[in-house]
Amino acid sequence: MMKTILSFYKNLLVMHVLILLIAVGATFASWKIVTLTIHAEKQRVFNQEKDQAAQWLTEKFSLYYSVLRSFRAFWYSNPHVSQSQWEKFVKDSGVISEYPGISSVFMIKRVQQEGARPLEQDMRRISNPAYKKYTIHPVKKDAEYYLGFYIYPTEGRETALGLDHLSIQDRQEKLFQARDTGNIMNTRETLLLNTGRPGFFLVAPLYDNAVPHDTVDGRRKAFWGFSAISFRSNELFSSIYGNEDPFPFLDFEIYDGTQVTPENLLYDHDRSLSAVTLSNASKMTYQQELKLDDNRWTIVFATKPNFTLGKFQEILPWIVLGIGGVFSAFVMFNLIQYVLQMKKIRQTKEKEVLKN
Repeated sequence: MMKTILSFYKNLLVMHVLILLIAVGATFASWKIVTLTIHAEKQRVFNQEKDQAAQWLTEKFSLYYSVLRSFRAFWYSNPHVSQSQWEKFVKDSGVISEYPGISSVFMIKRVQQEGARPLEQDMRRISNPAYKKYTIHPVKKDAEYYLGFYIYPTEGRETALGLDHLSIQDRQEKLFQARDTGNIMNTRETLLLNTGRPGFFLVAPLYDNAVPHDTVDGRRKAFWGFSAISFRSNELFSSIYGNEDPFPFLDFEIYDGTQVTPENLLYDHDRSLSAVTLSNASKMTYQQELKLDDNRWTIVFATKPNFTLGKFQEILPWIVLGIGGVFSAFVMFNLIQYVLQMKKIRQTKEKEVLKN
């Protein structure tokens, strides 16, 4: 009889060990599956938001490039266009009123030293009062100028008239690159003199069609100047992404070119460089290169520390782990009880043997 009871408890013990192993394995497997499922959903949301942010940027700048091409085409159709004709065309395009973030539309003219003073005098003859004090600045004794020629609107931007853009170091590289390639280029972020705020330009090079310019050397010889648009960075990107943040859990930074360096930064969504610098074990990141016409931009996306699908989804893996843990603990408790019961049965059996 005692052997039968002991055998029964042994079977129960083996069964509970198996149940415990299955419970522990199933708990961790369920925890892992739920964790991976939530991570996959967060990845899906992250991918969706970053793709949306990149798409909005691409669509908006495709429009800006088209606008700038229309200004360039207008100049080619009338390379001796007067200031009043040019201003009327820009004004009628509606670009200033309809495209927030655009600070001004302007032209830059290449002028040699010997032509600087005559140009200054010609510009002062323009009927628009803003041009009456047209002055080349800063003055230099040699080399050529890239001068602010026409600009619209003029109010508050008088200092841009006659400005030698080559005198501003952070603009030179991209201006020369646009001149030599014939491509529309954007400058790096620079300080806009008329507002004192950060911004950048899109510049489209213009050439004298009477001079062959199918080579770099030819383009340098035929170069006339630029048709350009200036942007106020913050207002521009706010017009693209809205004043109310449509991506509260997403940070991203936009860099000119392929090098992610502070000097190439054009826009920081949360103004803290956290997409690149913030260390966060749960952070999702993605670096994407955008080709905008002939410009290359790099966007670095990252989730913010507060990125969540919701409180319940975030604690769900721990709920699964807790339920599995409670069940495993219950099985373990029964297992211990059976072990103690078997020990008690053995002790009783040993006493009976000693009595006999």
